[in-house]
Amino acid sequence: MHDGVHSVPGWAVVRRLSKHPAGLLRWLVPVLVVVSFAPDLSLLGGGTPGRGPLAVAALMVMHGVVAVVAVAAYRPVLPLPVR
Repeated sequence: MHDGVHSVPGWAVVRRLSKHPAGLLRWLVPVLVVVSFAPDLSLLGGGTPGRGPLAVAALMVMHGVVAVVAVAAYRPVLPLPVR
């Protein structure tokens, strides 16, 4: 939920200010998903339970799923203008 809540204002700003919002979002969304992996990857190492590669992989998959669901939800609610 945290990622989705913060991405709504970003989507709205891109819609309003970009000359080509669809093109911008086409590369911006994947870049931001990859950037969101950084905290997950920082969990690797150490001896604390729940910080293994499987847990990190699960978190990374979750970020990808949230991005796909968010984009699918925003398109009908906040459609991109045709310019």
